[in-house]
Amino acid sequence: MIALLAMALTFAPADDKAGNVQDIPLGPLGGAARVRHGEVEAEVTAVKEGSPAARAGLLVGDRLFAVDGEEFPEHTKNIDAGGAGPEEELGDAIERAESSDDGVLSLGVRRDEEELTLAVRVPRIGAYAENFPAGCVKSRSFYDGVCAQLVASQSADGRWRATTGISADRYVSALCAIALLGRGDPAHLDALKKAAGFLAQPDGKAFLDDELAPHGGGLDNWAICVTAMYLSEYVIATGDEGYLPSIQRCVDALTKRMTEDGRFGHAGTVGYGGKGLNIINTQAQLAWALAERAGCEIDQEAWEKSLKEIRLSTGENGGVRYWTLQTGYSDASARTASAALALFVRDEEPELREQMAGWLAKHSTRLREAHAVGSIGMIYGTAALRCFDEKAWRGHMDGWAWYLNLMRQPDLSANYLGSKRNNGGDSYLRKRHVAAAICGAMLATGEPKLAMCGSKERGWLKPEQD
Repeated sequence: MIALLAMALTFAPADDKAGNVQDIPLGPLGGAARVRHGEVEAEVTAVKEGSPAARAGLLVGDRLFAVDGEEFPEHTKNIDAGGAGPEEELGDAIERAESSDDGVLSLGVRRDEEELTLAVRVPRIGAYAENFPAGCVKSRSFYDGVCAQLVASQSADGRWRATTGISADRYVSALCAIALLGRGDPAHLDALKKAAGFLAQPDGKAFLDDELAPHGGGLDNWAICVTAMYLSEYVIATGDEGYLPSIQRCVDALTKRMTEDGRFGHAGTVGYGGKGLNIINTQAQLAWALAERAGCEIDQEAWEKSLKEIRLSTGENGGVRYWTLQTGYSDASARTASAALALFVRDEEPELREQMAGWLAKHSTRLREAHAVGSIGMIYGTAALRCFDEKAWRGHMDGWAWYLNLMRQPDLSANYLGSKRNNGGDSYLRKRHVAAAICGAMLATGEPKLAMCGSKERGWLKPEQD
């Protein structure tokens, strides 16, 4: 019986929905580990060949219990605790080692019945700047590595391929392209234009037929929202107004698919017994706001109907619930942030948007918990805090520096570190791409160029002149 229990624990599903198991990358150490609710050890599940961890002698199956002489606190599935436990301790230790004189951190390891101390040497790349990620060489080098990862992983037709379906391809492609665009490097213009071309195909129809009906799977509305967001940011940045018709089709399609009550579903049908899916409402609001900024026309009546639904879903604390019902706020980050951003871009409803921003500032530790797609909680949430409250944004970035440290790989690419609960949506999108989108979008807030990060500048990304 004991042997069977041990086997069940060893082969427990990664990042399970209940929050009992979570897999984490080991950042520049080069590897991965698994933590479990209530346990103080992290079991090593991968060691990259030739990495600092491999050179130090770390092996798969080792159990990490301490770093730099301090034993780990236990991991908890409590989402309000952020990264408390082995993951945050490891991330912070990486930062100390990278800015130390010798670049060494020590790992306390249990191997079978033996306890070892392994000295892992990492590159001495210094500490984050005081205003991290603004004006931070370390952050910029990571962002450049993420951008190189995005360019290298982009398909020839301009998309980043998800694990399932064309709707997922469109959704993750738009998120990846937003992260790449936010770097503001003219060297990426070809890749950015390819992404725009993929999302606008065929012939500028943005995967919509002449009736603006769903095309490409059951999550079509998700894809339409972020397609409009990226294409709008691209037009604002480059001045290439050739994509305005595609954006207009997207915003018109969202208007057409909304019910008279202002509700949405994943695609053409409003599910959940007609209660709707207000993560689409909030993303539609942001898509409409950015589209209008780019130069498209939006339906004011549709805007008001959708906003009414969002108001009904917003609690006194500023968090946006799953429906207008009292469903709680555990995964409210993406809904709250995208709604607040939409109101910021359109410069309206100051009291409501400040209320939402207040919820985000108060609950920074749970921003990666978002509707089975933790990525958008961090992407929209970090951008919203940057727009509304610089002090809260800086606190948020400082509080999540460990998270970026663990995702930053030895080659400066990004590896996925999900939420504590349901990461199913990120799995559909392909976690490697999602990791790059999260890290790129968070770092983009350091020197904000995107409209969704607070910039009001147009035509800021032009080809380099000979």
